[in-house]
Amino acid sequence: MYLPAQAGFITICTQNRECLFEGIVNGEMVLNEFGTIVDEKINELKKYKNVDIDIYCVMPNHVHFIIQIVGAHHDAPNEHYRTHIRAIHESPLRRSLLSQIIGYFKMNSAKTIHITNPNIRIWQRNYYEHIIKNEIEYIKIKRYIQLNSTMWG
Repeated sequence: MYLPAQAGFITICTQNRECLFEGIVNGEMVLNEFGTIVDEKINELKKYKNVDIDIYCVMPNHVHFIIQIVGAHHDAPNEHYRTHIRAIHESPLRRSLLSQIIGYFKMNSAKTIHITNPNIRIWQRNYYEHIIKNEIEYIKIKRYIQLNSTMWG
């Protein structure tokens, strides 16, 4: 079984948990324009060689994903966030880069949505992070993300 080293389970909620990304129909998530933008911005993170998004789901008022930051030198998603780290497995450094990546994702998704809807607040200020400790936990979290839309409501 595959267990990424230092994988994190991330949840990011919308402001006031408002259902901004559409809804669940027959156990499946149906994305609106905002949800499609969020989906695209998560997929854009995959193009960076040091960011691995193992699995994700966009829900009506939040997103879940498993992320891993790999390698000794990291090219963050933007010149402003470029960081070189010798020991990625040291928690404070890893969390710093993770915070930058999530900040980048939240900023870019909100910025794109604001092109047509400038007065809407998209994201809550913070996010939930859980470091996945072992293979059993990884399997449970991955399954939870896969089934999240079927458990909604």
